Amino acid sequence: LLSRSLYLPMLLLALLTSSAAGRRPPPSSGGPVLRRNAAYPRSRTRLAADALQPPEAPSARAIREFALPCLGLWLSSPVLSLIDTSAVGLSALPGKGASSLAALGPATTFCDGTAYLFAFLNVATTNLYSSQRAAAAAAAEGAAAGRPSPDSESVVRIAARLSLACGLLAMLVLVAFAPPLLSLYVGAETASNAAILAPAVAYVRIRALSLPAALLSGVLSAALLGAKDSLTPLLGSAVAAVCNVGLDLVGVVLLRQGVPGAAWATSVAQCAGTLSLLLVARRKLVPDGGFGLVPRRRPATAARGGD
Repeated sequence: LLSRSLYLPMLLLALLTSSAAGRRPPPSSGGPVLRRNAAYPRSRTRLAADALQPPEAPSARAIREFALPCLGLWLSSPVLSLIDTSAVGLSALPGKGASSLAALGPATTFCDGTAYLFAFLNVATTNLYSSQRAAAAAAAEGAAAGRPSPDSESVVRIAARLSLACGLLAMLVLVAFAPPLLSLYVGAETASNAAILAPAVAYVRIRALSLPAALLSGVLSAALLGAKDSLTPLLGSAVAAVCNVGLDLVGVVLLRQGVPGAAWATSVAQCAGTLSLLLVARRKLVPDGGFGLVPRRRPATAARGGD
């Protein structure tokens, strides 16, 4: 009822606004016009005029080319867990398939959920990096407009260090407190079954070792998205998926390592995908100074005061 009573005032406001806009004087009759004079250079006039123009709408093809790789990118972590589940379920020994899958189900969702807790790093990285890059492109001219600025490179370096710090902290917490956390996650009845809880704890502890690499891969992918590049992160996820399939075939199917073998396969595959992304992202995001993950030794000065 309240919303219906607001229809008439809103309609009147819209009519008043449109009538006021119709009575606005045209630019030729003395309205606000950007004029050039000695105190207002031509370049500033052009920049102000460009700022008043709305940006061009992207085409449907451009949206598809950007959005489809993003969809595959966000599905990368569940895909790795799905590969583990398939390998363990298809190669389990007779009588152990049900218990292995019962342990793997909560373990994979627990690991994926832990990584999603730090999704704010990805959101902040995309926002800050794209803002700094857009500001640098507006201020630069020519070929320099397409290069990352020192401020945008600083955003990537800080995000990479924060992701590694958060990943190391989460890794230590999971390795130390995996049994009580998983018991709370699956419930007391399921946690009382050692055939389910023990493999799940082993999977979480092993896969936690790759959390720093997973979070670093996330912020690098977020920065690349800020640079309007969604294909490179997808290639890194594809490398991780292919490695996971091959390692699961070796560790789970051939060597019969079960749930722990699947965990090692996923951890190594995640590190391989992050490494491949690092090699490409360094050239696109921080071409001048690198990521700064390893502290560099400062060169000693040749001449010192007093010598």
